[in-house]
Amino acid sequence: MQEKLVKDFPTNAVYRQELARYQNNLGVLYSQGDRLVQAERSYRQSVQQLEELVKASPDVAAYWQDLIESYTNLISLLTVTAASSEEVEKDWRRVVELREKLVVVYPNMAELQSELDLALGGLAGLRNVAKKSEARQLLEEAVRRQRFAVELSEKDEKLPAAEREKLVNGYADRAIALIRQVVAQGLMDADGLQKAADFEPLRSRDDFKKIMLELQKK
Repeated sequence: MQEKLVKDFPTNAVYRQELARYQNNLGVLYSQGDRLVQAERSYRQSVQQLEELVKASPDVAAYWQDLIESYTNLISLLTVTAASSEEVEKDWRRVVELREKLVVVYPNMAELQSELDLALGGLAGLRNVAKKSEARQLLEEAVRRQRFAVELSEKDEKLPAAEREKLVNGYADRAIALIRQVVAQGLMDADGLQKAADFEPLRSRDDFKKIMLELQKK
């Protein structure tokens, strides 16, 4: 149905976006059914459709969101199918680029800051990132974004106190997970963790102290 609408009305952006969403959802269904070849094809069709929409209308943030979702699903699939690391890295970099654009447009949305952090962490975690220095920079930026998400949530008086606290703790947990990634990849030692200003709001947490103790024992 969606494909016919796009064929009959090729310049209609609404129909093309709906087709891209349908292709992405179809990819999810194929993945769940272990039909990975078909899933990859559907995700790639969705990505292609959305990239064309972004090219034609580069300021429509809804296209960025849909494109991020399709790329993320494709990356997850390529990771499972042991695709080339170069291709996975290229797709991760595109996701980071799109997420960076979103936080510029919506700077006060904590969840977008947090999701950028996850994309940066995903890119940094690739084994083929050329230099450790780049991986460290990516992870430090990811922690900064997660810390900003914590700060935004703490100040969001529109949320009930209990929900605000839940969000703050969730974002802080993600930040700690990133710090563990930094340490696991050998990108920072105890001295670096102690001196890095971006980690200051986390130093009172028991899990941060535990990481410090583990490093100091080495």
